[in-house]
Amino acid sequence: MPPLEKRLARAELLRAQGRYTEAAALLRSTLRHASDPLAIADICNALAVTYKYTGRFDEAQVLYDRALAIIERVQGPDHVDVASIYHNLGGLAHARGALSDAERPARRAVDIRVRAVGAGHPDVAADKVRPGGHPRRPRPGRRGRAAHPGGPGGVRADR
Repeated sequence: MPPLEKRLARAELLRAQGRYTEAAALLRSTLRHASDPLAIADICNALAVTYKYTGRFDEAQVLYDRALAIIERVQGPDHVDVASIYHNLGGLAHARGALSDAERPARRAVDIRVRAVGAGHPDVAADKVRPGGHPRRPRPGRRGRAAHPGGPGGVRADR
């Protein structure tokens, strides 16, 4: 099996190309073989984004919740990756058309990210400009944070 980072990058490319079924299949396969908690969180987040794009909102919610629980347990509630998941949860609520439900996780994402990286960081500005993570095609190579030791490049906010 190719390294996790390559599988995640391939799935992101497939998703960016609109090949959602292939991306989801690759991510589900990757998830079955993952053992590192942070890797599992990254895969859950990537699969949730894919499901959101295809209207599978309930499945996306379960995966975001799983990723959030793992990251909060392993890295703490104020880690930048927690902000990325809250950003994506806001985007999910927005995609569902529940705009008032998108505000709370979007604000939580901004608050956490400001504490983690400072108010002047570009990711904070992006969160403020796009509160609730309203849908937009992801840009290949965009990472939510620097790589953690021994694992993938981090949870991505869906930007």
